[in-house]
Parts: sequence; structure tokens; C-alpha cells
Amino acid sequence: MTARIVDGVVQSPFTDCDFDDVSAPEIIRSRLKQHGDKVVAIDVEAHLTGSELLRRIERCAAGFRREGIEKGMRVCCQTGNALENTVAAMGVVFAGGTLVMARASFVESKFSILFLQDHAVVMIG
Repeated sequence: MTARIVDGVVQSPFTDCDFDDVSAPEIIRSRLKQHGDKVVAIDVEAHLTGSELLRRIERCAAGFRREGIEKGMRVCCQTGNALENTVAAMGVVFAGGTLVMARASFVESKFSILFLQDHAVVMIG
């Protein structure tokens, strides 16, 4: 299975999709609202309902926008799998940024290459 790349965006090979012209934040927001009173995310210290998770993501996105994250800006993220890191990554997407994930094992020299290749301008980690 292969996916097409159009204007630098990987297109889904699954063409039978009812999410045409809908952004990832819109889909995520819709699903979290749909399950607003149910626990949807669990971490060592937190059990969040859909509403609570959405509120955290939107608050994080607002903070990123205040700090200058703009639509299409590439943001490199090197974090673990804790819930707060997922919130930060989704906050980038909700703020309009493009998330560029980096392996947790990357060292500084690898980041230089990643930043050059992906034109990332901000680092979260």
C-alpha cells in the first residue's frame, strides 16, 4: 500500500473516508465532546474524561499561540508517552502547527539534521 504526497502532505490511501475537508482538530474535538463524560485517557496520576482532555488540549494550544506558534509552523517534539506530552503534541496541532516527532533517543547532532530536513522552527522536549 502506498500513499500519495500532495503539496508536502501525505494523503491517506483509504479513500473511502467520511472526513473529507475536516481537520484533525475538528475530528478530535468532535470525538472528545461525544465522549465528554467518559474516561478517555489514563496516566499514572490522571484519569481524564473527554471534556477534561479537550479542555487541557485547547488551553495548551492557546498558550502555544500566545508564544508564536502559527498555522503551518513546524514544531519538533521529543517527549515520552506521558499524558501531559500527548496534550502538548495535540496542543501544537490545535494551534495550527505541524507536528514533527523526534525519537526520544536522538542526540543533539541528530536534531540538527532533523531541523534542517523538516525546517522545524520550535522544539518541545
